[in-house]
Amino acid sequence: AIRGKVIPVTTESVTLCGSTRDGKQIRGELNVSRFGNKIDSIWLEPGDAKAVPETVKAINEADAVVLGPGSLFTSIVPNLLFSEVSEALRRCSAPKVYIANLMTQPGETEGMNIIDHVRWIIRISGVTPDYLIASESPIPHEMLKNYRASGAIPLVLEEEQKNALGLMGTRVIISDYLSVSGGSVRHNSQKLSETLVRIAREEKDTAKWRN
Repeated sequence: AIRGKVIPVTTESVTLCGSTRDGKQIRGELNVSRFGNKIDSIWLEPGDAKAVPETVKAINEADAVVLGPGSLFTSIVPNLLFSEVSEALRRCSAPKVYIANLMTQPGETEGMNIIDHVRWIIRISGVTPDYLIASESPIPHEMLKNYRASGAIPLVLEEEQKNALGLMGTRVIISDYLSVSGGSVRHNSQKLSETLVRIAREEKDTAKWRN
């Protein structure tokens, strides 16, 4: 069994805020999720909120740092808005891995592709992922119809995006990571964990060889 420890990024009360490209100010996670694909800037209030030291320590001691899968603007980005977290990521020698979502999210990432997600992560944290994991598995037709009806479409890593990521220094790993359960698509947690363990081990072996 896999054991883990959940550490909050902060214990302070904060509000997620943003502004859209047309200048509209939005406050609160729900509103950000509704207008995510129109957001031009995003921040936390109060701006001087502090991250939990234990979270920063965990990043510093990690064998690998994994971002995602999860909602871009309401799950991943808010953690990176804490300066201590982004600074720890920039200093951390462990590989940074971004796991791309399987689908866009209506409102939040509608119309965005995978590299758009990556660019937001870089913009907020100053960190370019060392690895990107994406699924190439086709989604069953009937399920795809239901997703499209709700405004969600598959996030497919096209060749142009692969090339752009390569130029950014990000290694792309594409495989069958799809799991279908209860009428929904999910990542196959077993296959993901195997890939992540392999990355961590290979990076550690490479570091030993360099030393």
